[in-house]
Amino acid sequence: MNALDPIRHAYGDAEGLPPAPGDPGHAEYRLLSDTRAALDALPRRRPDPSALEAIREAARSAVLEPLRHAYGEAEGLPPAPGDPGHAEYRL
Repeated sequence: MNALDPIRHAYGDAEGLPPAPGDPGHAEYRLLSDTRAALDALPRRRPDPSALEAIREAARSAVLEPLRHAYGEAEGLPPAPGDPGHAEYRL
């Protein structure tokens, strides 16, 4: 048995039958299956459109920041070695 089999069975992504009571992994399989069912039963609300747009804008800004630094158009210091965006900035 693979340690990931219970989760694969809980999400219908495993071959064969799920672990039976008493088999290794059955308790994990039941816990995951019940948790998935409970979460799937919750109502799904969409985030506020203004919040989604703010997230999109923040992502756009973060992606363009190394390019802005390379052309001297960004505020603050350019990304330091080891920071996200440093390789793009150097390129």
